[in-house]
Amino acid sequence: MPSRLYTQRMDDLIILFAVLFGFYVAECVFRLPPGSVAFVRVWGARWKVARSEDAVGGRLVLSHPLPFFSETYVCEPSPVALSPWGVSGERSITYDEIRCVEVHEETVLVNDSSFAVCGSSTKARWVAGLLDELRQLPPDAREARIRQTLRESFGSAAADSLLRGHGVRGRIPTSRKTLRWLCNLLFLHIFLVSPAVMWAFGVAPVMVIFLASVMCGMSVAVSIVYYRAHKRWFPAEGNARVTHLMTMLLFPPAAVRAADVLGRDLLFRYEPVAVAAVLAERSEFESMARFRLLDLLHPIEQRSEAEQWYGNASEQALAEFLASVGIKESALLVAPESWDEGCVSYCPRCLVQYVIPEGTCADCPGIALVRQPDQGEGV
Repeated sequence: MPSRLYTQRMDDLIILFAVLFGFYVAECVFRLPPGSVAFVRVWGARWKVARSEDAVGGRLVLSHPLPFFSETYVCEPSPVALSPWGVSGERSITYDEIRCVEVHEETVLVNDSSFAVCGSSTKARWVAGLLDELRQLPPDAREARIRQTLRESFGSAAADSLLRGHGVRGRIPTSRKTLRWLCNLLFLHIFLVSPAVMWAFGVAPVMVIFLASVMCGMSVAVSIVYYRAHKRWFPAEGNARVTHLMTMLLFPPAAVRAADVLGRDLLFRYEPVAVAAVLAERSEFESMARFRLLDLLHPIEQRSEAEQWYGNASEQALAEFLASVGIKESALLVAPESWDEGCVSYCPRCLVQYVIPEGTCADCPGIALVRQPDQGEGV
């Protein structure tokens, strides 16, 4: 009878930790907002690039489950189009018409109505601050400020320096090193030490209380270090900070992801292609640069004057960035190699090839197909 009772307790223990690990894996999954790009560390210096093409709900991305290797950064292009005379988001408006700029979670509000939805509240606050700054500048100073912002968004050297300063490339700061160590120790305690101790010494109430107390104590330590570091990096994000803090205190396995959550919005100011120059493989970076350039040269939707100006300014900033990393813009505009003899045309925006000689792209409304040349020509 005691043996049967012990076996039943062990079975319950296995089920308990299996369920606990399932909830933990769910904490490793996050929603990538529409239009955003995530850089997820796979192993060592290798990074996986995840894109969200869905214009409605985004997509789910799985971070590395092991905190020893987990590192995730999310960035996105600007959700608004700036110009010296006005700005376009969900609607177009001149700076003189802007009375107030506010933020509600990830939404930028202009004159008390929704104007742009960002991937994070951090990005939304930054966009709102930039709009407020531009509307107060004299008209002749706005163009210089916008172009400066664009150059900064394509600053891969600055992104690399920021990553080095936060321990992704180079020495890890004390606060983040402490947080990583605590997260790793908490992971080992929950999913290795506790099951091993209970398996070896039984599921005695005193043992369970002791292990649970250690887990809660470590979770509190992680929460304190996370709170201080988050407040220093993102001082304006009080609501997000408290939400994450309460989640970690109420569900200790969530605290294992604290270091990952802390750095996720670190590169919110930078264009995805600029971050790819630092983290991604060369081939992946060149592919992202090519499609970003084609997206700017061949926009799908009818654009306002502000969007046209911002698109041209963005293309110039991208060209300068590409030149700084040794890539000629013309090299990215070479026509794609034909998939087979039947392909006679292609879309200059998405590069999908067609067997018809002319028409418009099925995936890019309004974009006329280009004839496939015998030898590579510019797109």
